Amino acid sequence: MSYSVLLRNALLHGFLPLLIINVWVIIYHYALMPLLGSNTVFAWAVIVLGLSELLYFFYMLLKKIIEAARKNTPMYIFLVFLFLNMLNAIYAFAWNYWLVYTSNPKSFEGVNPQFTAFEQVFEFFYFSSLTFSYFGYGEIMPTTIPSKLLVMMEIGLSFTTMIFVLADFVGLRESLLQENENLHTTNHSHNSH
Repeated sequence: MSYSVLLRNALLHGFLPLLIINVWVIIYHYALMPLLGSNTVFAWAVIVLGLSELLYFFYMLLKKIIEAARKNTPMYIFLVFLFLNMLNAIYAFAWNYWLVYTSNPKSFEGVNPQFTAFEQVFEFFYFSSLTFSYFGYGEIMPTTIPSKLLVMMEIGLSFTTMIFVLADFVGLRESLLQENENLHTTNHSHNSH
């Protein structure tokens, strides 16, 4: 696979999701939050956003695993996709945490209320990175049901990505390659008769 294909895939799976996430954050923060008016309703709207992101990242992960195994994709190409998918997930959940926090600052403990919006966003990128990588230091803690649900969603995606996918990728790849070989052998024997 050429570097131009790798670059195209990186842009498609790296940049495009970031752009979509940014558009959703703007819509949620500047249009939906004032429209709903209720902090609780808005927080649950962010949960719906988070769930849709979770399903998207999970779907893309499974799709790429199967595609990589069937096409015998080099491991480094798959790892680039995996890295971009993880970064996008961390990025998306950081913004979700910030959206919930802006609707109700009591939804997370440990965030300095004197922080600027930029500092708050940085704190949630930090928190999301630690949550995704299982290094949670306990500096920031979710305190409401919506904030706890978001954390649970990110941990679930992280678990799937880090444990299930990496551990089973080699086995799945071998299984699909064997399936393709069996299919090729069966088709070849039918064509020779």
